[in-house]
Amino acid sequence: LPFRADRIQHVYRAPMNPGDQGCFNDVTCHPGWTNTARACVGIGFVGQNALFCSGQLIATVAGDQTPYLLTANQCISSQVVAQTCEVFFDYRAMQCNGAGPVLAAVPRATGCTMVATSTWTDYSLLMIDGTIPPGRVWAGWTTAPVATAAATASIHFPEGEPARISLGVKDAVTLCGGTGHIRSTWTSGPTGPGSAGGALFLDTPAQPLVGVLSCGLSTCGVPGSND
Repeated sequence: LPFRADRIQHVYRAPMNPGDQGCFNDVTCHPGWTNTARACVGIGFVGQNALFCSGQLIATVAGDQTPYLLTANQCISSQVVAQTCEVFFDYRAMQCNGAGPVLAAVPRATGCTMVATSTWTDYSLLMIDGTIPPGRVWAGWTTAPVATAAATASIHFPEGEPARISLGVKDAVTLCGGTGHIRSTWTSGPTGPGSAGGALFLDTPAQPLVGVLSCGLSTCGVPGSND
């Protein structure tokens, strides 16, 4: 054969779905975020194990729809891992608190190229190599300072669930990320494993991206906060 399998991995979901427990907010129940949610994606990749994180298409200044994908460095930190990526689009319920689609049935693109990454601010900027499905949205962003108590939101895929949303406010101090990070304390809906790399948005009409989820104490049952 012209190839050799170096390992085999199994990716599965627990049949009783214990990760959700009804504590995450379905993004579909928040229609004001419908358009922005179309920019947000789940990312499967192979590192030491097969893993899942969150990310989003991010706009360029020129608005030329270059397929840039922003996620966390803790998820994807090298070209070796980036090339294993599967990017899952439209992974969200069709109606509020409805059943989500089967992950294997949603549109996807395979393979990414690493453009830039940083362990300090915990981001990775990738370019999707595979063909992305039509009808996409690219998240806008801002580098302006974020005021304390500003309303925030994050769209993410905790426990590999369909798209969820956390709503909160920006704190005056950071929790675990230090300089270059923003701390958001959630007032509605926690994050969880798999949320890393999901965007932090300002909850304003423009819904600009100001960062990606990196670390924090938020878990199911304890909304907590994230940097």
